[in-house]
Amino acid sequence: MDPITNITELLEAIDTYYVTPSTEKITGVETNAVLHAMIELLPPAEPTLTDGEIKDYLMTLPGYGPDKMLASDFTWVSYDPNLPQLSAVTGFALSDIGTDSITINWHPVNNAGYYILQQDNSEQFNDPATIYTGPANSFTVTDLLPAYTYYFRIKAVAISYQDSAFAVATATTLNT
Repeated sequence: MDPITNITELLEAIDTYYVTPSTEKITGVETNAVLHAMIELLPPAEPTLTDGEIKDYLMTLPGYGPDKMLASDFTWVSYDPNLPQLSAVTGFALSDIGTDSITINWHPVNNAGYYILQQDNSEQFNDPATIYTGPANSFTVTDLLPAYTYYFRIKAVAISYQDSAFAVATATTLNT
């Protein structure tokens, strides 16, 4: 994982490591422990954000409360373990595979607000990078290496629903 040097990267790390899967979302009560863990990820040589600064920032996000949970879109929402779960993404397919690009398509999920698409160099997704967050049903990844295997996963997200499970796909770019 690259060093975290600003609040945007910090929030992406929170989303990647603490907000997914939906059964492991942060509640307002757990915020201090999460913030402490996230601060340890900040590089010591860089100007760091204090846990107070991060907590102050998170508390400004819409709907903050100690009985809330931090959603993937960085809003605080009421947590209800009985919320319905979004259906898994289907039709997750990689096409138009070239030497430096891959097009990814998927079918819409009922009630999904948006999708989170991640890429990694390992099938274990030890260090996933979020490459797309939005409502579309396709995305083209560019600037890839030729003859290299890439792993992708996607999930559907919506307020008032638990996130869907990740769907996974793999492709190897063409050789030059």
